[in-house]
Amino acid sequence: MLNFNDLFGKNSLNILGILSVTSVDSVDIIYVNFSSSDNKITYLVKNFDSFPVNTEIKDYILKISNNCGNTEDVCKVNFLIGNLFADCINKFLKKHNINKDSIDLIGSHGQTIHHIPQLNDISGFSFKSTLQVGDISVISNLTGIPVVGDFRTADVALEGEGAPLASYVDFKILSSESKNRVLINLGGISNISYIPKNISLDEDDSRIISFDCGPANMLIDLCMKFFYGKDYDENGDIASSGKINPELLNYLVLTDKFHTLPYPKSTGRELYNEIFNLIITHYKNLKPEDVIRTVSEFSVHCLKHNIDSYIPGNIDEIIISGGGAKNKFIMKRLNEVFSVEGKSGVRILNDNGLNSENKEAFLFALLAYEFINGRKANLPSVTGAKRKTILGKLSIV
Repeated sequence: MLNFNDLFGKNSLNILGILSVTSVDSVDIIYVNFSSSDNKITYLVKNFDSFPVNTEIKDYILKISNNCGNTEDVCKVNFLIGNLFADCINKFLKKHNINKDSIDLIGSHGQTIHHIPQLNDISGFSFKSTLQVGDISVISNLTGIPVVGDFRTADVALEGEGAPLASYVDFKILSSESKNRVLINLGGISNISYIPKNISLDEDDSRIISFDCGPANMLIDLCMKFFYGKDYDENGDIASSGKINPELLNYLVLTDKFHTLPYPKSTGRELYNEIFNLIITHYKNLKPEDVIRTVSEFSVHCLKHNIDSYIPGNIDEIIISGGGAKNKFIMKRLNEVFSVEGKSGVRILNDNGLNSENKEAFLFALLAYEFINGRKANLPSVTGAKRKTILGKLSIV
């Protein structure tokens, strides 16, 4: 039986962070030791690994995410992802020769199935909503390890966006005493955090700016699947071989109203599935490489527009993480865009064990650590929530 005093009373905890990325290509797991003193967190990344998701599971998850499933499918996928995560965790422990009893906790994001950051009014109730599946009770009972998960719901209950959560890592772990930093995550969706230099970890978070910008990899991946039968544009090679189609680029700029909205804001697969369907309806006869080049350029445009519009003052450093950091074409264009305008250019995250591949998994390990320590980990200045709150729920064995 779990001794709560052991779990909640320990300063040093060994935690696994786990998530399946937006593209559902893999399940990522990180192993981190955390400790803290006077609100300063120290950490040691011990291991990281990715486990590919097979095509049958990926297609099933994406079908439901694309509103093509029913309530029976949602019920099934909640347990399917719980089983998938538990299986990957058990494989991770065996592969890296880690004793299960040495792990104190798992932090799981689950898989976002639907995200509705706009207020809904039904029968006198006004609320926002979000749904991440992969039940934590399934994971804890199939691994024998306590699990903290469902990190977005509390913020959304307080009328926040529930996203981006990565700004908490940017604030607590990646802030700098001497540099104003912009941290960009290139996942399915791009999001940015502006962390001013010399910000105190104890001060109010109102100077932090963070929000979703628009598509990073999502439109590229959808178009690659449609035109080439491939999951992504490896190294950005297809984009590099194509030319911008001005008509399509202008269409995307005018059609995607989200990327020009003021923050706080968040979005997801729902919006960009619709825009992808418009692309293949109106522009499927273009050269495929030109479509890939143009949607890649649109991803860069969304970042440039939002940084130019909403980030104040001087930017000393721009740091990239996420799967899009592997896209050499996107990285080349970001360097060109931000260097030409007198900004710093960009670099890929590789700081003290954190890198572009493991940062998101690290986030959910960190949020689990904050939950156990009773620390409120949402940033209302970022999400628009009414107040700060503890994020997550706990399932024990």
